[in-house]
Amino acid sequence: EVAYKAVMRPVEGTILTVCRETAEEAEKICKQIENFEEFFIKIIEAAEKSLQNTPNLLPVLKEAGVVDSGGMGFVYVLKGMFEGFKGNKIEPIEVLEGIVTNKQVVEDLRFLYCTEILVKTKKTYAEAILKEKFGKFGNSLVLVSDDDILKVHVHTNNPGLVLEEGLKIGELIKVKIDNMKIQHESLVSEERKPEKKYGVLVVANGQGVKNLFSELGCDVIINGGQTMNPSTNDILEGIKKINAENILVFPNNKNIIMACEQAKALSNKKVEIIPTNNFNEAITAIVNIDTEKSLEENVARIKEILSNIKTIEVTYSIRDTQINGFEIKKGDVLGFINDNLESVGKDYNKVAQELIYKALDEDSSLVSIYYGEEVTKEKAEELKNSISVEADVEIYFGGQPLYYYVISIE
Repeated sequence: EVAYKAVMRPVEGTILTVCRETAEEAEKICKQIENFEEFFIKIIEAAEKSLQNTPNLLPVLKEAGVVDSGGMGFVYVLKGMFEGFKGNKIEPIEVLEGIVTNKQVVEDLRFLYCTEILVKTKKTYAEAILKEKFGKFGNSLVLVSDDDILKVHVHTNNPGLVLEEGLKIGELIKVKIDNMKIQHESLVSEERKPEKKYGVLVVANGQGVKNLFSELGCDVIINGGQTMNPSTNDILEGIKKINAENILVFPNNKNIIMACEQAKALSNKKVEIIPTNNFNEAITAIVNIDTEKSLEENVARIKEILSNIKTIEVTYSIRDTQINGFEIKKGDVLGFINDNLESVGKDYNKVAQELIYKALDEDSSLVSIYYGEEVTKEKAEELKNSISVEADVEIYFGGQPLYYYVISIE
């Protein structure tokens, strides 16, 4: 009853129906069956019967050839409770991905925006008054009230009016507006992408770096890097989004490799973790992926290429310290080659120039300079022009935080 009241226009054939009919059956048989286990089995049977009937109550389900997903979730909750009651261990089920057909059920979207607001109200309002205030703006109205906090969910063509009405009764704490048409089209587009041989997931920080990975065709780019490690679940969810026979994951930070390995263990897809320590390594690796070769051949080739890359990082010190015999003051510019401190100075261009010359050898053919968010393009051009070498020198906007430059020598 509470669930039905929370929805302005309850629709049969949804989780509401499955819950109601299950509760009605439970109330009907509770005095007829003394054994609780038998009683619970009957409840689950009633829930499953109600679930199978949902397509007959909701035409959109029948057209798609499916039962209501919310109702199915409710049935699984009951089954889980029953297994827990019996003391059984529940094994995770295999996730079957990519089995949804391309059949598209298009509903007439009368209301475009899914709008949610959280309001700290000035006083308590009767439910009928709140329904009258917000129900006029659209459909699928849901109101949840807890003391002086009111949550409003409504599908509407005028989110601004919903916000204005919320302001009339209190202070807005949170606002969320989603364009349901765009969400739907994006979902359908993702579902229709055919499986390809190789998919790529990268962890990156800095808008320029992300743009570079996007241009290289990376399927998923997860925000993360130094001092900002994504979780195992973030990476696992990213892997799930990729429809590919083989998935290559580039952590781009040694502190993120473990989370990637854990995500691989939890995934049922064919995933290979390439233990890159920085984004420049991933860029070179991705450019060298050969879709005609096997996963094993590509991984071996990439690892060989990565072993020949020298990475220069130019950053700054956040405190006074001593490292490798260097006396370092807070704010000093620090220069690293392959994680080893090689230079300390006051000018980041001079430190970068010194390290480039130090890292170059007769086999070096390319110097790629990625300048960070605190460096202007003009300063990066100055650095490029100050280097007189036979190798090609290129500059790119990386936009990475913390590091003035990340430089790749190949």
